[in-house]
Amino acid sequence: MTQLTTINNNSGQQATSSDLFGRFSSISTRLTDRLKETGVPSGLSSNFESLISGVKNFLPADRDLTVTKIVESIMDPSAASSSAIAKTENYLYYDPRSANARGTMPPPSALRSGPGASAPGGMPGSQGTGQSASFGQRRQGFSEAVVFTVGGGSMEEYGNLQEWVERTSKDRGRKRVVYGSTELVNAGEFVKEELERLGGEAAS
Repeated sequence: MTQLTTINNNSGQQATSSDLFGRFSSISTRLTDRLKETGVPSGLSSNFESLISGVKNFLPADRDLTVTKIVESIMDPSAASSSAIAKTENYLYYDPRSANARGTMPPPSALRSGPGASAPGGMPGSQGTGQSASFGQRRQGFSEAVVFTVGGGSMEEYGNLQEWVERTSKDRGRKRVVYGSTELVNAGEFVKEELERLGGEAAS
């Protein structure tokens, strides 16, 4: 059974991690200011500041998962990070609507004298693609995408894609992403079905 979910830009949901970090920073600043005002020794307040900064390092940052980076590099290559572009460097783009996707046919004389014609039994016109074909070379932005994972999908990937759509749809136009997978299970089903089956296979 296929599990498909549509991700739309929903401006009502503003729960981003940057908001969390902003609130956390303002609370820590107010707390250290109060400690300084009450006459707490400066060594203690500086230790408290280092403790707060250490806690910030443990909080989840605004990081995109691999699926989100791949979608970003395909849908919005101009704003994608270099690591996201590197993940799709060898991807090929087959767009039949593109006028120069297949390139232009060389003249007949070039076909007759091409590498296929000189080989024994070679036939004219046995060259692969046309001249200056743009397969795999053209990056353009898209506003809609269908993301389908073969195997188990996760709510973490879905949520990360949803956050990316909300984050990028504000300033660069509305995006629509449909997420699907061959199987989408919750934590209880994963433990009951998948791990029990795996444990049974390991025991036998």
